[in-house]
Amino acid sequence: MVHWLTIGYFDPESLKQMKISVLRPLDMDLVMRLLRAYGTVDEQGNAWLGTFPVKFHEGYIACLWLGATQNRVAEDFARRLQVESGCVVADIQHGGIVDLESVIRQRTSTDAKARPRA
Repeated sequence: MVHWLTIGYFDPESLKQMKISVLRPLDMDLVMRLLRAYGTVDEQGNAWLGTFPVKFHEGYIACLWLGATQNRVAEDFARRLQVESGCVVADIQHGGIVDLESVIRQRTSTDAKARPRA
């Protein structure tokens, strides 16, 4: 099962119906600045978070989150964008808003438990 982080300013009612209704576009200058900080952007403006491409849409973006592996870079990027802009991060295909703060907190806790003790 593949999950995408869909990031933008959306009508919350549309998300419940697994639809996208953009209320206003993302600030692409901010998006590109953070993509360069967290990922890779080529000369044509194509971007990747980890090894996965970022998809640009009219007013919002989407990046692969969960599939064969967990894209932690995408989580960290999306959380930073959310903090700086107040945008929404959703998993449209599965009908919900993603609480990235909880995801990252749980990931950090799991990582700490998995580390061998010295």
